[in-house]
Amino acid sequence: MQECFDGLEGVSPEMLRRLADVLRTLAHPARLRMLACMEHHGPTAVRELAGRVGVSQSTASQHLNLLRRLQLIDSERHGRRVCYSVADGRVLAILACLREQAQHYSD
Repeated sequence: MQECFDGLEGVSPEMLRRLADVLRTLAHPARLRMLACMEHHGPTAVRELAGRVGVSQSTASQHLNLLRRLQLIDSERHGRRVCYSVADGRVLAILACLREQAQHYSD
């Protein structure tokens, strides 16, 4: 049974919970599309993200709040406008893995 934990030794239960939270947060199509938009267009305002993803601004704001709470995205205010961007390149690596997996499923 121990071999199941290879590569996770030394990872605290607290960190495993945080990683699970990240995966749960990423497990929503709108949030994945928002992250892909930010990756492609750079810092993006809520209104733009909502339009590109096809959700209301309030729904987009709720999704962005979840991503920001886990520090997956950053926000920067420009006057009245707040722009969001991917905070950590590792999130982009996860997106790349998901794209590869999607290609595998479509083959």
